[in-house]
Amino acid sequence: MPGLECTGISKHFGGVRALHDVSLAVRPGEVIGLVGPNGAGKTTLVDIMCGEQTADSGRVVVGDRRVEGAPARRARVFRMARTFQYPRVALDLTARENLSVAVDAHRLGTPLRVVRELLAGMVTGANGGRTAEIDDMSELLNLPDIDRQSRALGLGELRVLEVARALLLHPAVLLLDEPFAGTDALGAAGVAHAIREAAARGAAVVLVDHNVTLVSDVVDEMVLLVQGEVVFRGAAAECMASEEFRHAYFGERTHRR
Repeated sequence: MPGLECTGISKHFGGVRALHDVSLAVRPGEVIGLVGPNGAGKTTLVDIMCGEQTADSGRVVVGDRRVEGAPARRARVFRMARTFQYPRVALDLTARENLSVAVDAHRLGTPLRVVRELLAGMVTGANGGRTAEIDDMSELLNLPDIDRQSRALGLGELRVLEVARALLLHPAVLLLDEPFAGTDALGAAGVAHAIREAAARGAAVVLVDHNVTLVSDVVDEMVLLVQGEVVFRGAAAECMASEEFRHAYFGERTHRR
């Protein structure tokens, strides 16, 4: 049984077709790289998986259960976590505080319980036992100075922070949208290591990024999406050597006699 399975996903925006009959399965412990040129529908597919958008047709399944509901419910019930093309972190909090909020949200389960314990002044104390986990995650991802205000971090550092936050949720399904963009070599190495760590823990991982070289280093397979359709799935080297890939990225076609 796959950790995550999408079947027959289609999506239109007005008269524009974003996705057409897309099917994708990711087993627990597997990393799938979702690649394709701009406008291929990669982020739209991730948005549908996590509930940010609704498909016109098709279904998303985790384990043997159909995934439905808002993103917060999917995160809580189906243990789904994701990152975004532009990081969604609280800039007025330190990096450590952003990570602590994720830890508390995971421990308490519902936003209402988080609010209740915040009002009761109980969260910080309860979270004290998880400080080591936060520090370990920061070290794993090479995240510098987690006690700095997040507003002072560069875009690449914010992306790494968001990946760290997602991993602290111990997800069964991890959806990463452009986690390498803007990172330096150290940050990219940390993100790659974290992706492998998440898969080793049994997460089904979907990785979207324009840097196909970095993607190829960490994925088990690549899925090439072009104009909303899957046109190739296979090993990274085979995908990048395929005619479909060369045409999608470089406009090349093999001319056969």
